[in-house]
Amino acid sequence: MMLILVRGLCLFCLLAGLPLAGMAVVKHPDAPGLFRLETAVREQPQNIELREQLRETLLVAGTERLKERDYRGALALFDKGTELAPEDSRFYLYRGVSWYHLGHHDNAEDALKTARRLGDNSVLSLIVLGEVYYATGRLYEAQQIMTEAVEQNPAENNARKLLAKVQRDIDAEQKMTTDYGAHFLITYDDGVHGVVGDKVLDVLEGAYDTLGYVFDFYPETSVNVLLYKRLDFFDLTGSPDWSGGLYDGKIRVPVGGVDQMTPKMQGVLYHEYCHVVIRYLTRGRCPTWLNEGLAVWAERQRYKQPLSTLQKAVENGTLLSFEQLEKPFTTLPEGQILLAYEQSGSLVDFLLRRFEWFEMQRLLKKVGGGVDGVAAVTAVYEKYGLDFDTLLREWRAELVAGIF
Repeated sequence: MMLILVRGLCLFCLLAGLPLAGMAVVKHPDAPGLFRLETAVREQPQNIELREQLRETLLVAGTERLKERDYRGALALFDKGTELAPEDSRFYLYRGVSWYHLGHHDNAEDALKTARRLGDNSVLSLIVLGEVYYATGRLYEAQQIMTEAVEQNPAENNARKLLAKVQRDIDAEQKMTTDYGAHFLITYDDGVHGVVGDKVLDVLEGAYDTLGYVFDFYPETSVNVLLYKRLDFFDLTGSPDWSGGLYDGKIRVPVGGVDQMTPKMQGVLYHEYCHVVIRYLTRGRCPTWLNEGLAVWAERQRYKQPLSTLQKAVENGTLLSFEQLEKPFTTLPEGQILLAYEQSGSLVDFLLRRFEWFEMQRLLKKVGGGVDGVAAVTAVYEKYGLDFDTLLREWRAELVAGIF
């Protein structure tokens, strides 16, 4: 079983503390109002008051898009802002935040450094820059920038948490070696590398191609992967002992004691890499049942472990409710965790067998756009005359009929 802990900074708590705008008239701008203001500025380019009003309106409109996790839409507005006011550091700051969440770390770093060069001294820029360094494996640079953030604001919880995490990784990785692949950075303890270490990169590159094809998405940034001795994995990550891997912005897998690349290990790698893809596709919004269900589906493309726990629950009438599958699986009693994974995987498999893959792509897009998971399912499949409750009933009927 795998564990996903997608680490995310409390961006909107930080945004709330920053001076965004100065004019009351720019609160919650609508699209027609913004268009009229842009037209007025084009017609009167020397009107300083109009230009100032447009600048602040673009800032507020862009940050509203950020809160909605519409990072592409936010970028479009902040790009207009940099054209209008190229010396305003706020536009570069928020461009950096948007690029970071889209996984374009080089662009994020350039924008954030420009913001700081133009006078931005916010904790937000330090934290996001630290996240960029961390995501790209530059731990000492992340340590330096996060130390600065903590010194600037000792009460900032995001900064303190990231600094502690960076320090733990530095302590662990000082004794480790890194191999560079086309799309992955593999960091490992020499004691666990061996034959398995040589094959991990090959398997992950295969996952990149295979899952990229079915999801129609290929991350444009390198993915960090850490291979641990088994005891080190649990000590360093704090993962429960049932976990076979972890994704928290980096893929972390215990491989100590494994002397060959087995189908089970391939399944673990596909599972964890699937979480990477889903995180970007849904902007971190994917509900637990769908996130884990897809990862289990990906895992089973390489290792089909019998669904014995699910079968027993069907026979005994002890299936988990959907409400239980919506919560993080770590909140469930330990005896129900495996069932939660198998049920979620079965439900996703039902949707993929019943409908074309492009419907799943539509579902992920809607979830990424902020639509609630249940509402998104209904919106995608209602053209077939099916709402979410009907799909659940038909899936459960298949289970009772012995179709797993």
